[in-house]
Amino acid sequence: MDLKAEVVLKKIRREIKKIRDRNRKMNNHPYAENTMVMIGLMRAVEIIEGLRNEEMEKLIDWRKEQKKLISN
Repeated sequence: MDLKAEVVLKKIRREIKKIRDRNRKMNNHPYAENTMVMIGLMRAVEIIEGLRNEEMEKLIDWRKEQKKLISN
């Protein structure tokens, strides 16, 4: 899978929408709003980290395959 900005943005937008919906239930109290912003930022970082980890695992697998080819 090619890691594209659209994939990352789509996942982040989906998470932001969930967080906004949760925040609206709290009547946009300032503390709730600030908390939801922080949660949103943390989720965005988690999404990007997860995608990066997937790509790193693919790269490691590719490297192992290349190593096998070279050693034969």
